[in-house]
Amino acid sequence: MENPWYYQWFHFKDNRTYLADDLSLFKAWIFPYTMEYFKDKAVLDAGCGRGHHLKFLLPYIKGGMGVDLNTVPIAEEYVSDKKLSFLSADIESLNCRESFDVVYSIGVLHHTANPKKAFEVLKNCTKKGGTVIIMVYSYEGNFLVRNVLHFFNTFLFKKFKRDILLSFAVFLTLLLYLPVYTVYLLPLRSLPYYDFLKSIRKLSFKCNTLTVFDQINAPQTSYIKRDEIETWINGSEFEDINIRWHHGISWVASGRKK
Repeated sequence: MENPWYYQWFHFKDNRTYLADDLSLFKAWIFPYTMEYFKDKAVLDAGCGRGHHLKFLLPYIKGGMGVDLNTVPIAEEYVSDKKLSFLSADIESLNCRESFDVVYSIGVLHHTANPKKAFEVLKNCTKKGGTVIIMVYSYEGNFLVRNVLHFFNTFLFKKFKRDILLSFAVFLTLLLYLPVYTVYLLPLRSLPYYDFLKSIRKLSFKCNTLTVFDQINAPQTSYIKRDEIETWINGSEFEDINIRWHHGISWVASGRKK
């Protein structure tokens, strides 16, 4: 069976149609840092996918490494530059031979078998005084996804071939647009997923399809509580800590290693 992550990034590797979406999302996920913060820094992208985040950072960074278990051939094709290197490896067992000024992992740790262990690896790959940035799906605010979608993932979606699953993701995305452009146009912040569904009006259909496909394609997903994040990025090991609930569905967190 084709690897789900290779399939995902192979089919979404050409992001010319939603390049602006990708960049705006990346800027939101690294906030309060900006692209200029990466200037002349060595960075590690843990779970680099098709390498699009590294491509955004190319004008700024001194050098970068992308690590992914399944998609390195796609990333190497998409973004080839002498500043960059790529490594096929599992984040949880990664043994960094060098440390980095900035280590980031966007939307990846919650798909690992042991997110806490994976974060410990990222911390060990970060220089003293370096910065760790992560984005993970939140436990809080995701009741419907954690329960309803998980049920369908377990008993239905995992039986689908990837091409069928992708077509179903397109269908589900179309369904989302019905409430998004009707009831969610009203200022009713008590509605579930209000901030998230409001935000997808700013993004392309293809970008939103990728978000949906990521939910039903993933072999495993954990939903992380805020107090777990606080034990990962804690005051005894980090300073300048920032933990933010993003659109009511994910935690964005960063800290500078002491």
